[in-house]
Amino acid sequence: MSDYSLSQTVPISELPRDYLGILKTSQKKGEPVILLRHNKPVGALVAEKVLNQLMTIKRKWEEETTLRLIKEGEKEFRAGKTTTKLP
Repeated sequence: MSDYSLSQTVPISELPRDYLGILKTSQKKGEPVILLRHNKPVGALVAEKVLNQLMTIKRKWEEETTLRLIKEGEKEFRAGKTTTKLP
């Protein structure tokens, strides 16, 4: 994934000088601030609120993916394509 068009970007050299400002930017914009070295992303800094939002999205995606895989496995079992059924 390399689409950072919606995110704020800053050179990593600014981090020691203005880490609080960078965190405030993340909090204010509600998204990560992408850290760049030689114009290439090397990391991200996020405020706690943003981290919680990202973790919620990740958890929902994992739950949806797991449920989808279980349903696909049950279909395969019913169709005789697999021999082991989950408990």
